[in-house]
This record gives sequence, structure tokens and C-alpha cells, in this order.
Amino acid sequence: MIPKAMPSRNECLDAAKGICIILVVMYHTFMYFISKNPQFLEAESFRGVQIVVAGLGTMRMPLFFLISGYLAHKAIFNRSWREVFEPRIAMLLWLYLLWACFDWFFRGMLITHFNPVFVHDGDNFPTTLDAFLHDVIMGKTAIWYLYALVLFFSVCKIGSHHKWLTFSIFLLISVVCRQLFSMDEWSMRSICGNAVFFCAGCFGKHYVEQITTHFSVRNFILALVAFLLLGKLSLRYDAIDLPGVRVLICTCLVIASLYAISLATRHFKLKLLQKLGRYTLPIYVMHQFIIDIAAQLILPIEVPSAHLDLSFFFALIGMIVVNISVCVFLYWVLNRQHGRMLFALPKRDLFKIKRPIAVK
Repeated sequence: MIPKAMPSRNECLDAAKGICIILVVMYHTFMYFISKNPQFLEAESFRGVQIVVAGLGTMRMPLFFLISGYLAHKAIFNRSWREVFEPRIAMLLWLYLLWACFDWFFRGMLITHFNPVFVHDGDNFPTTLDAFLHDVIMGKTAIWYLYALVLFFSVCKIGSHHKWLTFSIFLLISVVCRQLFSMDEWSMRSICGNAVFFCAGCFGKHYVEQITTHFSVRNFILALVAFLLLGKLSLRYDAIDLPGVRVLICTCLVIASLYAISLATRHFKLKLLQKLGRYTLPIYVMHQFIIDIAAQLILPIEVPSAHLDLSFFFALIGMIVVNISVCVFLYWVLNRQHGRMLFALPKRDLFKIKRPIAVK
């Protein structure tokens, strides 16, 4: 009997990435679009959706980083620094700096010529080059995820021969980050808080594969119940900022989510989610631009109070669908010839002048 070949891609993780990028767009749409309209704040369903979005926030980026660490395992353990520098470090730094500059210029233009209230994080917009560079270095940008990937990959590569020590350091940083950094230092909180999940995905590749290929009813129920119980207790006693509480809650939901997605992948064709999982980069770097444009065009329009809840859900779901669709379309249009440098490290071939072949 011929053994069944293993798939070249992990379909469960592709679907998980698709879910994560949808949740990223949902979060930013809710924060920088829905919440900017005073009328939507009066909707009866606003508080309920706010709780759901906040609850899913304990899974959104931790799962994203876990998958990123898993995908980085081979580069960290089986390849040299020379082999990984260009595709893993130089490319991510290039994209981070490039799109951070685009975001700075674009927001500056919107704040100057349009309504600054509808611009994301407009109150903290860096008006000088020094302030902008400070935000870039501290990861205080809309695309801090790319910056964090470079940091996590580099540290895991350096500490790959001492896995338990490296993991312990990452865990300690994630556990105490809320005591080290204030709410105003949200970027460092986010980066440090997610460090352990990248490390866990990288160093615990075998365990991630076990979860995504072998569904366990017991483990799924235990993780889900633990998440609900810990979440309820942390909210009741305002303990979310205590050392290790958020990391533990995120871990429970990430494990439960992976089990749930692996089960769904077995019984349903999640082709759309898997497809989106392969477009996370262009969606991630472009979706905030779409939100800012939509905010300037749509938010000044008065919403009929008689259909406030319907308008609220239509605006949230509609914006997510349109935003992702536009990002995928723009990627398809722009990712050609010189436009490829928008999504990958520029190659010398892009700048070579092609001379016509002489006809004999």
C-alpha cells in the first residue's frame, strides 16, 4: 500500500491565517470607523459587538504570531544567517519602512486637507521627522506586526541552540510586559505580549502539528472552558493586567481555536479562508488606508435613527468585505513588474533596462 503524501501546505493554518486577517480588519474597522461615528455608539448592539471584538482580540494576534513562528521553524533551525537574511529580515524591514512611510504621508495629507477626526490615531500623529522615526523604532505604527516579526525571528535564531532558555525569556517578557509599559506605550505592550506565541510556534512546531492534525474533544473542551472561566474571573475582579493573566487567557483561546479550525477543515471546504490566508501580507499593509478613505467619505453621512442597529451591522460587515476585496484586487493590479517592490524586497532585475533584440 502506497502511503498517502502529506500536503505541501497546512490547510488548517492557512484557514487560521484567513480568520486572523479578517479579525484584524474587523478590529480596525470597529476602532477607527464604527467608533468614530457618535450615532453608532448609541446602537443597542454596540456594547455586545464591542465585547465580542475585545474577546476575539485575545486570539487574533497571538494566533497570528504562533503561525508565523511555526512557519519560521525551518529557516531558524535548518538555514544559515546568509540564507535567511534577505527573505526573512531584509524583506520584512523593507516592507515595514516602506509602508510606514506611505502611512505617514497619507495620514498627513488627510489631516491637512480633510477631517482629522476621522484619521486613525490622528491625535498622536508625528508631525516631525524625529517623531516619526521614534515611532518607527518603537514599533508605534499601524504595521507593527512586521517589525515584531523581525525582532522575534532574530532572537529565536540567536537562541535556537538554547531553546528552553530562549522560550523562558520570551515567556517572562510576555508575562510582565503590562507592568513594564503603560497604556500609552501600546506598541511595546503588543510586541512584548505576543513574543511568547511566536517562540512557542517556532520551538513547539511538533505540538502545533499535533493540534492541527489530531482533534481531541477533551483538550478542546478543557481549553474553551478554561478561557471562558478565566475571562469571566479576570473581568469580574479586574485582573487582566496582573502578571501572566492575559498570556494564560490567550493561550487557552489559541489552543481551542486551533482545535476548532482543524475540525472545521476536516468536514468543510474552507477554500475562501485558505485563499485569504495566502493574502495576509497585502491585506495587512493596505487595509488601514481603505478604512481612512471610507471614514472621510461615509462617516459624515447621517444615519437614520430608525434603522440604527441595521446600519451598524451593515457598516461593520460591509466594510470588512469591501476592504478585503479591494486589498486583494489592488494586490492583483500592483504586484507586477516594478510594483512588486511594494510587497517584496526589490531585485536588481527590476531596474535593468531591457534592450531590444537585434533582428538579423
